Amino acid sequence: MTEPISIFDLRRKSRNVPVNDGETELTVVGLTAGQICDHLERFPALARISVGGNVDIMDAIKSAPGALCAWIASALAQHANPEAERAVAENLVAKDQANIAQASMALTFSRGFGPFADRLGTLLGNVTVAPGRGQDTRSPGQSRQPPPPPPPPASPGPGSSPLDSSPPSTSSPSEEGSSEKEPA
Repeated sequence: MTEPISIFDLRRKSRNVPVNDGETELTVVGLTAGQICDHLERFPALARISVGGNVDIMDAIKSAPGALCAWIASALAQHANPEAERAVAENLVAKDQANIAQASMALTFSRGFGPFADRLGTLLGNVTVAPGRGQDTRSPGQSRQPPPPPPPPASPGPGSSPLDSSPPSTSSPSEEGSSEKEPA
């Protein structure tokens, strides 16, 4: 059995991919969940495709080149770098772009994109946000704490005494040091 390691000891898997007809290689890595979310936010048409929504094919085509270059830049450890995205678009031929994207997809989604999209759809189906409330970020199996009890009223209403509006005591009169008798 291997010893557990720290998260700081982990490194993403990488693969060298030949470019320029094998004259050189680029090191490609898989993308993190945060990087994927950044791309889905930047390219909404692709976000709708990835979770099975409907999208206008022209929107997808228009956003695809930019999305592909952004993905490749991230796969080359240049996430959210506009200069790297421009270099990918200008310096890599389509065949090399496809090979890098394919290698990165294999490193990012070891079981393929379909199972990831299914899990993402399931997770998104479990997320609900009530009006005026932030998103609940607990996992589905995490227990929920009951809401705190409402605060006691500031002052008793007409016709009641402060004792009437107090919560019932859980201690006996002898524990409180009181010698009053309860009315019969």
